[in-house]
Amino acid sequence: MTLAQLCREMSSAEFGLWAEYYGRNGFDADRIEAASANAGAATARAMGAKSIKPADLIPRFQSRGEGTNKMAVKLWLKRQTPERYFGR
Repeated sequence: MTLAQLCREMSSAEFGLWAEYYGRNGFDADRIEAASANAGAATARAMGAKSIKPADLIPRFQSRGEGTNKMAVKLWLKRQTPERYFGR
């Protein structure tokens, strides 16, 4: 679904429900990443690396300012509120 479709089709109530769901459960990609890290750590331990933890196998990315998720939410919220123009 594109951001334009999301702005047209999703109500703010539904957006709130999805935000609550994500806060409680995360999305599939988060769980897949965690499962892969657990499997990788188990494999590394079996090969002799006893100090490795699953967290060591999850990549960390440097933030370049505001993330795309935050920008998408701001744009979506902006489209939910009527714009007001003020004359000079």
